[in-house]
Amino acid sequence: MSDRGTIWRPILGTASWLVALTCGLFVAACQADESTYRLIAGLRERRLFDQADFVVREALAELQSQEQTNSPDLVRLTIEQMQILTDRAYLAAPQHRAARWQAATKPAAEFLATHPDHPRGTLIELQQTLITMARIEALRGPSAITISPATAREPLELSQQARGQLLALQSAIGQQLTDARNGLGPAGGLTDVELSHLQRNLGYQ
Repeated sequence: MSDRGTIWRPILGTASWLVALTCGLFVAACQADESTYRLIAGLRERRLFDQADFVVREALAELQSQEQTNSPDLVRLTIEQMQILTDRAYLAAPQHRAARWQAATKPAAEFLATHPDHPRGTLIELQQTLITMARIEALRGPSAITISPATAREPLELSQQARGQLLALQSAIGQQLTDARNGLGPAGGLTDVELSHLQRNLGYQ
């Protein structure tokens, strides 16, 4: 495996932990066959990104045809798609990376515009933040673009963006945790246990 491959896994160590936590708790609620997620994971691990993205799109289309707009699978599959596109962007040659980072954030923008009140939409916002963090790490990697006055500003700007995203998430999760503990959380929303774990892990960033 290349250096970029070995670097990539620790970058999203936080992402993997958080997604493992939430997806693990999704399993009981999700209706999609778990073999679908295993297939996606296997294709992504082998860097067969087009094939993995196709499987996700097919599963999402099936959910949409069934009008399951509040399904936890909708969030989980969208996160899977964002991870696939993030992997592809991170591993891309520097000259192709900007367009691929833009593509990686597109599913989140579409999800939040289409499902602004989804009870688990916070997880999509979390994945957006992790993409920003991956972009920062990509700029520090061995295949980073040659430093110039313009590119030198980008890590700082992305760091400021990530900080703002993290603060907004911490605030939102804190409010959701209060609501969940008081029995005011939305149906199908994150539980107080899930929210507590997310809040604790975000506090380490």
